[in-house]
Amino acid sequence: MSKFLKILKNNWLLVSILLGILIGFGLGIGLKNAKFIDKDSIQWFTLPGNLFIRSLELLIVPVVFVGVVAATGSLSAKSNLKISLICVGLCLLTHILATLTGLAGSLILVGLSSNEIQQNAGSSVGKQKTTYDIIADILRNLIPKNIIKATTNQELTRYYPVEGSNFTKFTKKVEYIEGTNILGVLVFALLIGLSASILDKKAELFREFFKACNDVVILVLRWLILIAPIGITSLIIEAIYDVDDLGDSFKRIGLFAGLCVAALLLYAIVVLGGMVWLFTRKNPFKYYYSFLEPMLLAFASTSGAVCIHKSIDICENDLKIDSRLSRFTIPFYTTLQGDGSSIFIVMACAFLADYGGVELTAGDYVVIILMTSILCLCLPSVPSSSIVTILVVLNAVNYTDVNIAILYTVEWLLDRVRTAVNLYSHCFCAVITYELCKNNLQNLEVEPDKDFQNDNGEIPLNNVSSKNLLENEVV
Repeated sequence: MSKFLKILKNNWLLVSILLGILIGFGLGIGLKNAKFIDKDSIQWFTLPGNLFIRSLELLIVPVVFVGVVAATGSLSAKSNLKISLICVGLCLLTHILATLTGLAGSLILVGLSSNEIQQNAGSSVGKQKTTYDIIADILRNLIPKNIIKATTNQELTRYYPVEGSNFTKFTKKVEYIEGTNILGVLVFALLIGLSASILDKKAELFREFFKACNDVVILVLRWLILIAPIGITSLIIEAIYDVDDLGDSFKRIGLFAGLCVAALLLYAIVVLGGMVWLFTRKNPFKYYYSFLEPMLLAFASTSGAVCIHKSIDICENDLKIDSRLSRFTIPFYTTLQGDGSSIFIVMACAFLADYGGVELTAGDYVVIILMTSILCLCLPSVPSSSIVTILVVLNAVNYTDVNIAILYTVEWLLDRVRTAVNLYSHCFCAVITYELCKNNLQNLEVEPDKDFQNDNGEIPLNNVSSKNLLENEVV
C-alpha cells in the first residue's frame, strides 16, 4: 500500500490530469445532454479553462525571450569552440530532420482527414498571397522595426478588391495585425544572447541576470502547470459541449496519436540510426541495445534528466568514450535537444489547424518548421512543455482559436514516446560528437555548472541528475 501511495505521490500531476480528462468527459457529455443547461450557463464551466490558456499565453514572450537569451548566452564562444559548434550544429540538424519527419506525418494526417476546410490561417481578404508575399512576410517579421511593437503585433500582406472592380482588381497592403511576432522576438533574443556569449567575462553579470530571469519565469510557469488539471477539465467540457459528432472526434485524435507514434519510431530507427552509421560507420543497433535501459527509464519517468547518470555511465564504461566529453555532451544535449518534441509539435499544429477547419499554407508550414527547430533548443522545462510551445508556433501563423484540450487526451502516451526518442537522440549525438572530436580532446575545457560540482570542483556522477538539471531539460 505504501508503495502504491509513493507511486501516486511521484506521479500526482499525471494522475490529476488523467482524472481531469475523465471528469471533463463525464461532465461534458452530461451537460451536453442536460436540457436545463444553455450556452450562457455553460460559460461558467468553461471560464477556468479559458483563464488557464490566457495565463499560458501571458508568459509566451517572457519564456521565449528570456529562455533564448539565457541558452545562447551560456554557450562558450572561445573555449571548446569546435565541440560547442558541433553540438549546436547537431542539435539544429536533428531538429530540422525531425521537423521534416513531422511535416511528412502532417501531410499524411491532413490527407486522411475528411474535415471541411473553412479558412486559411492568416488568409487574405480576397486574392491569395503569392510566394513573394509569403517570403516577404517572413523576412519582415524576422527583422521588426520596433521590438516592443513586435510583442503585440506582426506584419501581414493582404489584398483588398478595388472599389468598383467587381473583384477583378486588387490592391496590396502590408498591415499590422494583432498577434505576437514571435519570429522577431526570437531573432532579437538570439542576437542578444550570442553577443553576451562573445563578450565572455565582460557580460558575465548580464548572463547571470538572464539566467535568474529564466529561473523566475520558469517558476511562474510551473505554478501555472499546478492548476493544469482544473484548466484541462474545463477545456474538455468546452470541447465536448461544442462537438456535434463525438465518434468522429475520437477517431481523428486516435489517427493523430497513431501517426505521431509511427513518425517518432520511424525517426528513431531510420533517421537517428542512419546518422550514427553515416558519422561513425558502426552498426547503430549496437547503440540501441546499449542505451536500452536509460530509454526505458525515460519512457517510464517522462524525464531525460533522470537518465543522465546512467547514460554517462554507459558512454564511459561500455562505449569507452572520454569522460570529459561524455560529461559535457550528455547534459548539453539533454538541455538543448528535443527532436522528439519537434515531431510532435509540427504534427500537433497541423492536427489542431485541420481539426479547427483551418487550411495551413506552404508559408505557414515554413514558419512552423523554422519556429519549431529553434524553439526546441530552449523548451520550457515543465511537464508537457511542448503543449505551451504549440501555442507559440500557432500564434506565429496567426491561428489563435486553438482547441488545445483535445491533445491532453493522448498527451500521457505521446509525452513518454517522445521522451524516449529524445533520450536516444541525446546519447547518439554524444557518440557522434566523440567520433568527430576525439582528436581534439587534449584542448577540451569543460566548464560545468557550479551546481553540479562538489567542494573539489569535481562532478560526482550520482549528482548529475540533480534538481538543477531537472529544471533545464527538454520535454
